[in-house]
Amino acid sequence: MKHTYELRRLEKDDSLTTVLKLTGEPKKAKEKAKEYASQNPGLYTLLKVEKVKIYFTETKIDISKKE
Repeated sequence: MKHTYELRRLEKDDSLTTVLKLTGEPKKAKEKAKEYASQNPGLYTLLKVEKVKIYFTETKIDISKKE
């Protein structure tokens, strides 16, 4: 089963930066994340991202309007 993952790096100022987005089987995603981390030293976390709900709040879209 395919999942969506994000590899995030912990920066020196304690912020997190998403460095890689992956979609695939868990084993392959872990391999790609490990490969990236070995080529780019640092502290990383691999997170599984799950869409829970998508909201569409537009009631009317005017496609004839030009910007």
